Amino acid sequence: MTQPGLLEKRPYHRIRESTLYIFGSAFLNSYSTVLFSNNRWLGLLLLLATLNTPFIGICGVIGTITAIITTRLLKFTTWEDKSGFYSFNGLLVSLGAAYFYPVLGIDYPLFFTIIIIGSIFAAILSVALSQYFKHQFALPALSLGFVIVVTLIYFIYIRIGKMPLMIIPHHLIVDWAPQVKGWFALYLKSMGSIFFQTNLLGGILIALVVLLHSRIAFALSLIGFAVGYVFLFAHTPFSETEFMLTGFNTILTAVAIGGIFFVPSILSFVIAAITGIAGALIGISVQSIFHSAGIPPLAIPFNFIVLVTLYAFKLRLKNFHPYLIDFYSSSPEASVDYYYSRISRFFGAGRPQFFLPFNGEWTVSQGPHDEPTHKLLWREAWDFEVLDEYGKSFKNAGAELNDYYCFDKPVLAPANGTVVKIVNWVEDNLIGHVNTHDNWGNLIVIQHQVGIFSLLSHLRKGSIKVKEGQYVVAGEIIAGCGNSGRSLVPHLHFHIQSTAEPGSHTLKTNLINYLIKNRDVPIFKRFGTPKKGDQLSALHPEYRLQEILHLKVKDTYSFKVTESAGRTFEENWQVNIDFWGNISIVSDRKARVWFSIYNGIFDVLKFEGNKNSALYALSIALPTFPYSEEKEFLWADRPPIYSVLPFYLKTVEEIFSFIFRPINYIGRYKALHEESGFVKIEGKVNLAVLKFGISELNSHCHIHPDKGITKLELTCQGKSKLQAEQIEVNQNNTNNTN
Repeated sequence: MTQPGLLEKRPYHRIRESTLYIFGSAFLNSYSTVLFSNNRWLGLLLLLATLNTPFIGICGVIGTITAIITTRLLKFTTWEDKSGFYSFNGLLVSLGAAYFYPVLGIDYPLFFTIIIIGSIFAAILSVALSQYFKHQFALPALSLGFVIVVTLIYFIYIRIGKMPLMIIPHHLIVDWAPQVKGWFALYLKSMGSIFFQTNLLGGILIALVVLLHSRIAFALSLIGFAVGYVFLFAHTPFSETEFMLTGFNTILTAVAIGGIFFVPSILSFVIAAITGIAGALIGISVQSIFHSAGIPPLAIPFNFIVLVTLYAFKLRLKNFHPYLIDFYSSSPEASVDYYYSRISRFFGAGRPQFFLPFNGEWTVSQGPHDEPTHKLLWREAWDFEVLDEYGKSFKNAGAELNDYYCFDKPVLAPANGTVVKIVNWVEDNLIGHVNTHDNWGNLIVIQHQVGIFSLLSHLRKGSIKVKEGQYVVAGEIIAGCGNSGRSLVPHLHFHIQSTAEPGSHTLKTNLINYLIKNRDVPIFKRFGTPKKGDQLSALHPEYRLQEILHLKVKDTYSFKVTESAGRTFEENWQVNIDFWGNISIVSDRKARVWFSIYNGIFDVLKFEGNKNSALYALSIALPTFPYSEEKEFLWADRPPIYSVLPFYLKTVEEIFSFIFRPINYIGRYKALHEESGFVKIEGKVNLAVLKFGISELNSHCHIHPDKGITKLELTCQGKSKLQAEQIEVNQNNTNNTN
C-alpha cells in the first residue's frame, strides 16, 4: 500500500518519460556538453546562438540528430539516455564541416553526405575513445573524436578543392557588429569560435550563456584568454584570425582545468593560467604545422594540455589541493558545493583517514608533536594506553606487565591493506626498562596505497597473527599490545608513514568515527586529530539503522505539518532508489533529500525543492545522525543546504567560494536516549556570513525504533516555523528492492 498521490503519474511526469522529450533532452544536452554541462536550457540558448548563422546552425542540428540516432540504433546507449555525451562530437564535426563550406568541387549532396557520415563516424569513434581512455588512463576522451574526424574532412576538402581552406563569410540572421575593439573583441570572437561563430554577436551570445550558467567559468574564460593574449599576441605579430583560433583553446583549457576537472580554488586558477599559456603556445605550433593547408588548430591544444595535466595529477600520492574531481558535477559552483558538502564535510582536509586500531576505551598518552618522543620526523604519531576510572594505567603496584590494562589487548588493522613487514621476536621489557637497540620492538607495517603505510609497534612478543603479504581488513585483530622496544610501560604506538621502512617520515593523519569520552557529555567526531588526554572509543556501527529510521526502499511516511501561520497540511514521503543506487526521500511537497547510511551514520547529502516542507526540516534537524548507545552525546555538522539559500546569498557564495567559503551553516546537535525508547535530538543551526551570525534556527527531532521519525520541528527566536508530527508509518517490507 502506498500513499495516494505520491506515485501516481501526473501529466508532467508522463511528458518527461515520452520518447520525444527524452530525444529532445539528448539533443539540447549535446550543445551544453561542449561547455562541460548537462543542462537543457543552456543547450537551447547555445542552439539559438548557432542558428544566427543559419547554414552552420542547421548543419549542427543535422549532425547532432545523426549522432544521437547512431548511438541508439547501434546500442552504444539506450533510447532513455538524455545525455549528450556520445553526440556532442557529431555536433562539432558538422559545425566545423559547415564553417569552411562551400568548397570548390563539392556540391550540396556530397557535402551533406560528408557531414552525415562524419557525424556517424565521430559518434562511433567517441564511444571507442571514451572507453579506451576510461579503462587505460581513467581519463575522459574530451573532444578527440571531433578533432580526428573534422581534420580528415578538411583534408578531403583540400584534396577535392585542390587549394588551401579559406574562410568564407556566412549569412547572419542578425548582422549586428557592436563597436567593440582590441582585446575584448578578440575575446568575444574566440568565445564564438567554440561553436564556429567567429562574429562578434555570436561571441556575445555564447559569453552571456557562460556567464548565466557559471560565474566561475566566465571568470576562468577571461583568465585563459588574457594570459594567452598577454603572453603571445601583445608582443608578437600574429594575425587576428590566428590568435582567435588559438584563443578558444586557451579559454576551454582554463575553464576545464580551473573549474571542471579540479574543484575551483586559487591554486586551480593558477594552474589554469599556466596551462592557458601552454595552450596558446601549442596552438601557435599547430597552426604553423597546418598553415600551408589553411587548417586551424581546432581543439588539439585543449585536448593535449588537459589530458596531460589530468594524468599527471592522477599520479600524485594523494588527492589534495588542488582537489582533482572524481565525481560528476554540472558546473564549477556545483563542484565547490559538492566539495564542501561531501568531501570536506566527511573527509577533512585531504589527509589519510584511519579507524582506531583498538576496541574499547583507550586514552592518548602522547599525541602528535608531544613530548618526549613525538618530534621531528616522527611528530605525527599517537601512543595509546587503557586507564581506569582513577586515571591509572595499571592495577596493583604496576610492577608486572600483566598489571597494565592494555597489555595483550587486541590490536586491530586501522584500514584495509597488505602487510609488508612484521617483527615478532623482540622480548617484552620489564617495567621501567627499555630496549634502544630494537627501537620499535615488535611491529606490523601495512601498505594501504602508494606512499601510505601504517606502523603499529611495541607489540607483545609472539602475538602477531598475520604474515607478510597477507591482506587485512579494517577492524581485523592482527596482534596484541605489548612492551617491546623503546617502551617503559605497555602501550600501543601508531602512526602513518610514507615508506615501508619502520620509523620513516610520519604523515599528518585523521582518525575517524570515534567518541571522546572524558568530557561532561561524550562528543562524536567524524574525523579529527585526538590530543593527549583524550579518552577514545570507536563508534560501533548500528547495521539496523536504516530499519530503525524506517528508510528502506519503498518505505513511506505521512506527517501532519503546521506552518508558522497556523495552516496545516498533510505531507507524504517515499524512499526511492535510482539506477545508480542513489537513495532519496521524495516528498509530495515537491522536495527531495538524497541521503546515505554508511558505517552506522545517516547523512543527508543534498536537499532540493520546497523549503515549506517537513523534508526541509529533516535536512536541518538531522543532517547527520551517528547512532550510538551512549545515553547522551554531542556532534557538529554543516547541513548541505546551499541549494535553498536566498538568491543574494547564493550569488555571494558563488562569487567567493573558490577563494574561501563566505557563508556557512554550522549545526550543533545533542542526542538523548530516553527510557521510553525515544531518541530526542536537539539542534542549533547558525547561518554566518564572514563569521558574523545573521540567523539561528533551533530544531527538534524525535526517533523511535519501532516508528522511525515521529516529530520534526524548526523554531526561530522562540517562534515555531514548522512542525511535523507523524500520523502514519507504512512499511512496505514485502516490496523492498535492493
